[in-house]
Amino acid sequence: MDCPFCGNVEVKETRRFVCGDDLVYCVVNFEPLKPHHVLVIPRRHVQRLSELTPDEAHALNVLVDRLVDIISALHPNETPAIRVNHGRHKSQPHLHVHVLPSKGDLRDHISTFEGVPWRMRAEDDALTAMAEHLRAALADADIRREE
Repeated sequence: MDCPFCGNVEVKETRRFVCGDDLVYCVVNFEPLKPHHVLVIPRRHVQRLSELTPDEAHALNVLVDRLVDIISALHPNETPAIRVNHGRHKSQPHLHVHVLPSKGDLRDHISTFEGVPWRMRAEDDALTAMAEHLRAALADADIRREE
């Protein structure tokens, strides 16, 4: 497999490499949306969060958290956005987390780009139906996983 995130990243991506340890590393995105847009990447080739070992997941979260603090200091009028690339939004077949400064929050982004109201409280019946639907989907997924 020819994965741009696998291998000796410190050598392959010397100019973009920021930091790393034996489990995860960070590089500047080669197509940055804004200054200091970085990717946090597990060294082992995985495609989903669920494939990470507990140690890998911990290392990933610790590095993301450190970068949030750093980016917050570098961009005091913005709040870092964190986006896990997975599924339809995945540009590479290797799990990676984007961390970048942002002036908007999740509600701003979804409202703007998907045309939904910025705030609209759902009725209790709709909330109950969503919760029931998710509980049923989780139970079904657990049954399939056991098979």
